[in-house]
Amino acid sequence: MLNTKYKNYISSDYSFINNENLGYMSFFFITQNVLIKDYKILYNSNKNLNNILKIIDSKVYTNQYFKTENLTNDLKKFLEKNKFKIKKLNNTEKNSTSSKSENYLKFFTKKNLKLIEKKEKYLFEKFNYKKLSNEI
Repeated sequence: MLNTKYKNYISSDYSFINNENLGYMSFFFITQNVLIKDYKILYNSNKNLNNILKIIDSKVYTNQYFKTENLTNDLKKFLEKNKFKIKKLNNTEKNSTSSKSENYLKFFTKKNLKLIEKKEKYLFEKFNYKKLSNEI
């Protein structure tokens, strides 16, 4: 999905995106959180991707995101914001990126991590993800 040469294998609207610096996960996030009329700008080859993403980001209609890597914290924020009483939340580290087990890093080269960070730049910035390419 990161190699633009093979993106047509996905067989979706993503196949028609002109810009090779947009990753599939960013594209998928946008299509799920922006109206079709607003994300059609992605298909415009005359505009700079950063400008396109700024426009689209202002059109995102989702106002609360739950990320599995910090689900407990996101859920607490949501409950507090909506004035729900928090009784007890059991913290599970099942999907946590903060766990000490980082064996998944052995599957990626620094070059691959940099490519992921480049293609999914929109998501890294939107959710303040830590870039792991600096740790290898």
